[in-house]
Amino acid sequence: MAFSLPASPSSFPKEVWTTALDQLSQRIRQYFVRPEARQRTLAYLQGLMSDASRKNTWQVAEEMGEAAPYAIQHLLDRAKWDCDGVRDELHAYVGVITFFRTIFPAKTSETRKRA
Repeated sequence: MAFSLPASPSSFPKEVWTTALDQLSQRIRQYFVRPEARQRTLAYLQGLMSDASRKNTWQVAEEMGEAAPYAIQHLLDRAKWDCDGVRDELHAYVGVITFFRTIFPAKTSETRKRA
């Protein structure tokens, strides 16, 4: 069962976002009993990172293309997955992204004008 994923965050090119999400998917795969839970988790993360003004389950579900938040609530409350393992992988992954953004900062329009 495939879920339609919401739009990528506006600060990243789509290719970068897709590659990062694929890498994250491979890293967290081992922590899920069912692939549907992993796919929904990735969609949920994208919903959390979307431009939605509020980040409760109703708004995130709408960003994911869902009519109601019940599937997200099932994922967070009753689905079988190792939340500690996923948390640790996300922490490590975000640390890597933060490191690279510190070493290789994005060029702003001001720095491009000076170059």
